[in-house]
Amino acid sequence: VIYITTDHGREENGYHHGGQGLRERTIWISTNAKNLNERFKKQEPGIVDIMPSIASFLNIKIPKEKLMEVDGISLTGKISATDASAQLNNNQILVKWNVIDKKGNAKIWLSTTNHFKTGGKDEYKLITEVPVAKGQATIDVSQMPSDFYKIVIETPHNFLNRWVFKK
Repeated sequence: VIYITTDHGREENGYHHGGQGLRERTIWISTNAKNLNERFKKQEPGIVDIMPSIASFLNIKIPKEKLMEVDGISLTGKISATDASAQLNNNQILVKWNVIDKKGNAKIWLSTTNHFKTGGKDEYKLITEVPVAKGQATIDVSQMPSDFYKIVIETPHNFLNRWVFKK
């Protein structure tokens, strides 16, 4: 399989890069991969989606604790959800996702650590389980005070993650 891409996008004026704006994160991708999914065909895939796509092609089974840290979604094969978002308001985190395949449940995991950054392991706690088709879940973090939260949405076909920082 071959993936050809640029390393980043640009701001609207055609200059600058390195930020996290949609135009800077969105890239063009050309590939000969088969079984391309809705993420590739109808959405705005990013460079982070290439590694999981190559791992899938090579049949590399990424361990769950590592998969929970992967930002991208495979561009081939089945997926359940994309485009996760998370917003903290009054000790409640509203987690949303774009539903692709309505079958099954979404497990919502939460961690208040980032030991993964230095080679350690984060302890995720299963907070709730809801139907994927619902497209959202609310997490009460009033008993889990922290300056930031790592949220993972485990669906039948893929994982999504988001970080929330307390302002």
